[in-house]
Amino acid sequence: MTQLRVAVVDDTESLSAGWAEEINAASSDVAAEPIALKELDLWISILARRRELARKEQPDDQALCRLDEIDVLIIDWDLAPRYMVTGADIAYLVRCYSECKFICVFNQFGDRFQLTANYQLDQFADLHIGVDQVGNPALWSGRVVGYRPWHWPIIPSAVATYSENVNRLSGNIDAPILTLLNLDEYIHHLSGEVADFIAPRADTGISTDISQMTVADFVRFGNGGIRRKDNVIDDFALTRIGASRLLRWLNLGVLPRQDILIDAPHLVRRFPSLLSGDRSNLDAWNATCQLPMAAKNAELRSQASQHEFAAGAWMWRPTWSLPSIEADESISEIRSPWDQEDPAFEFCEDLSRFLPTPVTRPYRVLIDSRFQRRSISNADSEHFEQQLERALPTGLDIKYDPSRIHYEPQHLLTA
Repeated sequence: MTQLRVAVVDDTESLSAGWAEEINAASSDVAAEPIALKELDLWISILARRRELARKEQPDDQALCRLDEIDVLIIDWDLAPRYMVTGADIAYLVRCYSECKFICVFNQFGDRFQLTANYQLDQFADLHIGVDQVGNPALWSGRVVGYRPWHWPIIPSAVATYSENVNRLSGNIDAPILTLLNLDEYIHHLSGEVADFIAPRADTGISTDISQMTVADFVRFGNGGIRRKDNVIDDFALTRIGASRLLRWLNLGVLPRQDILIDAPHLVRRFPSLLSGDRSNLDAWNATCQLPMAAKNAELRSQASQHEFAAGAWMWRPTWSLPSIEADESISEIRSPWDQEDPAFEFCEDLSRFLPTPVTRPYRVLIDSRFQRRSISNADSEHFEQQLERALPTGLDIKYDPSRIHYEPQHLLTA
């Protein structure tokens, strides 16, 4: 297996080297290297030139630079005082004017868990993390050793998903987005913020009917597309940008609401009868949280398989159609909703694991969803450490102890 090529950038080169070492220690499937600032200077210069040529609709006459051969860029947000731009600004240029596959910005929002579940869809990085999480094994191999927000992908798997969908979009950039993603029938279920992302900007004069919004128009003119004065040179660039933006939209915009698409742990928590294992056994619940969940139906009863999301190849984790499930009266919670008992476990969004209810804490997300109640771990509760060890087969790494994380905003936590 070819190792994933990972470039790590910080304005302090010694820090870049340290984070590259942490990433390499987290997984043998990646080869991370620190990038010298002189090389970053060159990259920024090349990207700026490509942007200028694209605006003039002139082809780039330069050969590919090494950035185009990088699979993953990990970049610090705060690059001052050396640079007048942030890591997020560079992420935009990298996404639009290079062939880099996955971009992760760290340090923009600090080391905190976002209780809001609002993951800033307007950002062009594929993921934002805290500085202390750069080497977290859960990002690179899926091995959970403590803090691991559920919305995170496993980066090597996300790179593969991106590449597959670039190929899938090839020749389909003029297809309507919702048709391409098998979401036509759910158009009226999309929340305002989620729908607005794929809608055209107000200054374009394009029809606001998102059912007709194509991938190409979305990239050029959509609220979630490139900036107003910018341009892309060719269909391959449109395809790359379109794949990345739609992956972000689906996985960090649509899915976190859990009201159109629903993933395995939220599915079994809401419909416990779909869990195939012993419902009194914590391990049976946590089997649904494994990523990548290749045998996705192994932990679920047969009723679930017919409700799989038809465009599941776009997702970082297995997903199902909630409206389809809610219409299936063969599921006991649908047939007899008042005759069900609450399970003894809650899914913790900060650990990507189920824990017994007494060691969890409820909170409300701040997004427009029918299902705003979620749970996190409660490090202050009695017997928390024992229950956490039970839920983490490979043990807890103290560096990623959830008790070290800030949960914000606090007012969303409920008693």
